[in-house]
Amino acid sequence: MKILILANPTSAATDYYRTIGPFGRLAEVDKGISLEIQYPQNCKWHHMYTSDVMVVQRPNGDETLNFIAEAKRMGRKILLDIDDLLHGLTDANPASKHFNSPQVKQTMDAALGMGDALIVSTPFLAEFYSQLFEREIHIVPNCPNMQSTPYGEIVPQHNPLRVFWRGSTTHLDDLWTIEKVWRLLGDDPATSLMFIGIEKFLLPWFKGKANFIPWQTMYQLFEGMRNSGIDWGLYPLTLDDFNQAKSNIFAMEVLTAGGAVLAPEGLAEWEHPGVVRYKNPMHLQVLLSEIRSGKIDKQETVKTGRAWMEKHRNLDTWNQLRKSILESL
Repeated sequence: MKILILANPTSAATDYYRTIGPFGRLAEVDKGISLEIQYPQNCKWHHMYTSDVMVVQRPNGDETLNFIAEAKRMGRKILLDIDDLLHGLTDANPASKHFNSPQVKQTMDAALGMGDALIVSTPFLAEFYSQLFEREIHIVPNCPNMQSTPYGEIVPQHNPLRVFWRGSTTHLDDLWTIEKVWRLLGDDPATSLMFIGIEKFLLPWFKGKANFIPWQTMYQLFEGMRNSGIDWGLYPLTLDDFNQAKSNIFAMEVLTAGGAVLAPEGLAEWEHPGVVRYKNPMHLQVLLSEIRSGKIDKQETVKTGRAWMEKHRNLDTWNQLRKSILESL
């Protein structure tokens, strides 16, 4: 079976977790499956014609819709993949102007109408998109590829405490939810803060000390996280539908690198070992105090988180579901 993946030119991470990464691994272990990967600007009719299934992630826009329609005319099967609530971006997200426009929403609805199967990353997304997709929706969570991103060493907690965040401008509102805690950490000589992917001028309320590192290639990020000796990854999120639908990629990346995770309560995807959850900013300060005193053990938290990942986020195990979906087409 030959699979054509329509790659995402603006998001290597979503390709890594949703299409090129998992289907690449599947083709690596199953020689009956082969891949063709093309960016939309390079995809021609013969790429679709010589494939059995076209995989399209985050289907939106006229160009993508035209590809799907043409592949359907050729009798090819369409496997769609959605890993964010594309119909529910908040105004805080720079992509909201695009995805919330009526014209783009119409293309997303039309694409869903032509899809032969739909994979989503979380139960929240499955429930939401059941209103728009008439066939069975398959939940396949994001999983790290442990063959290409091996575990980092779990080292004893540092002093100063190493606290880490990574993300982009889509998370400005999320960061603001614990603004006072960031200020305290930035002024605390017993804390070493690191932000990756955002510039300090975008946080005018933060006057403390921190390392701001520009966004890197994906594997530079993975390597840097593994080599930096992260103690705790702190990932604040607003409690809205968009974040309820999101998966726990940050948590898995930090646990893989050798750090433990702090995240807010109220988000189902983050309710698992390896993540210590806070109720509000004041409770977060209490947890940080317990972390410093050793009452909450970093190394044990990482170990339990990794055990959960190995049981529930094994890529090869979940790829068997992907294979069965392909065979059903």
